[in-house]
Amino acid sequence: MDGYKKNSHAVHDIKYHIIWVTEYRYKILQGQNAKRTRELIRQGCNARGLTILEGSVGKRSHSFVDIMSTKPCAK
Repeated sequence: MDGYKKNSHAVHDIKYHIIWVTEYRYKILQGQNAKRTRELIRQGCNARGLTILEGSVGKRSHSFVDIMSTKPCAK
């Protein structure tokens, strides 16, 4: 059971693929904006105790995140 997390009543391995797209798909995630977006996503995940497994910023931002069962996805 490598890679699974455990708590008192469950064993779990929860991962989410989160995609962030700008309104009307404007191409603003380039250069400094892409770097700043990446930095803000990392800060947000660290503040909430999430682990970023993979991520990329291009036309849209993709994040593959590992989350604990006690944390709601919506936050």
